[in-house]
Amino acid sequence: MPAVRVSIGRRRFSLEKLLSDVPETSGACVVFVGIVRGREEKKRVEKLEYTAYTEMARTELRRICVAIAEKFGVDAIYVHHRIGTLRPKEPTVYIAVFGPHRNESFMACREVLELIKQRIPVWKKEFVEGENGRWK
Repeated sequence: MPAVRVSIGRRRFSLEKLLSDVPETSGACVVFVGIVRGREEKKRVEKLEYTAYTEMARTELRRICVAIAEKFGVDAIYVHHRIGTLRPKEPTVYIAVFGPHRNESFMACREVLELIKQRIPVWKKEFVEGENGRWK
């Protein structure tokens, strides 16, 4: 059974700590870190405000990760999505996939990211210069 860890919260995630917990059958680790862009449609981004239906988001994240781990035969998937106010250059989401081989790990990571965007109840309000903020 693959290892799955999911979390949603305000804290940053420690990649150092993550990499200290490599499954012994893994030969690859693919890490994706989403960050707040500093520009959107040629305007400076001041901040993003992330909110979530936390319990539902954690449950659905876990479901996604288990299904993808089994589909691609990877050893572990860890996901942390941040909420709260985030500024440009700050990390928003971390995904780490450990697997026996790189190809399956890359494919699993990409699919987890796409499903997070489609199915996880996390919303962001974007504040750009000269505007009051808009939900995206």
